Parts: sequence; structure tokens; C-alpha cells
Amino acid sequence: MIEKTARELAGTPCLELDEPDPPKQEICCSRIFGQRVTDLEGLHQAVASYTQRTSEKLRAQGSVCKKLRVSIRTGMFSPDEAKYANGALVELPYR
Repeated sequence: MIEKTARELAGTPCLELDEPDPPKQEICCSRIFGQRVTDLEGLHQAVASYTQRTSEKLRAQGSVCKKLRVSIRTGMFSPDEAKYANGALVELPYR
């Protein structure tokens, strides 16, 4: 331990620092609702909330976004329920 301290004081690094992780190429915010969303207003609020959370993650890593995908699906855990899935991909203008 004393030898390591002496080497570090002499300018020889003895502990490697971790390299920062590269920015993510994809960011996903998803959720399974505890109860059914049955009206369009509730769905709009959920999409807005998760879009905001994704934007915060983008800003935190200093990134920009060119494409945004929003997907919904129902009946995942109920075998008797009719299934529905749909999504939209939006290309965003950026410079």
C-alpha cells in the first residue's frame, strides 16, 4: 500500500479510471399500465409523459433525435382478450 502511494505521488497512476460509456444510439421509455387506458385523453397523457422522459434522457447525454417511434399494444397478458398493436414512426427535422 505504501509503495502504491509512493508511485502515485511520483506521478505513476496505479488505478485505472473507467472510460465513460459512449452515448446510447437508442433510448426507450416503456410502461405496462396497472389499469386499462380506455380513453384517448388518457393515452395522450401517457404518450406525452414518456416522450418527456425520453427527451430528458437525450438531453442528459447531449444527444439529438432524428426519429421517434410510438407504439401501443393491448391484451398481452390475457389470452381471452382480443389483441391490438399499432405504432407510428416520425422523422424529426434537425440540423
